[in-house]
Amino acid sequence: MRAMGDIPTTAAKRIAAWWKRKVESMDEMEEGKQKFLEVVKGADAAVQVVIPVTPSNSMFLISLTKGPNRKFITVSEDDIIDLPNEAGILAKVTKTVKDAVSAL
Repeated sequence: MRAMGDIPTTAAKRIAAWWKRKVESMDEMEEGKQKFLEVVKGADAAVQVVIPVTPSNSMFLISLTKGPNRKFITVSEDDIIDLPNEAGILAKVTKTVKDAVSAL
């Protein structure tokens, strides 16, 4: 006879699947944030970047600072996730970053 805890319930399986997706999403997010930092450093290595840990309303409000000047840009959560893998997203974000950096 098995103990109750030995058989995973449907709810436990759903929670495990959800957690796996969440961890994979977090990995994608970190990869995208790293790529974003590379884009900024490619535009101007002197710019300091602050990216929030989590998005607000699926948007990241990112701070770019150079000396006493600060500029805020918004980048969608989906664009951050897709940044390392999609050339179109990379081009769009690179243009946004370059425009913001030139305004600093």
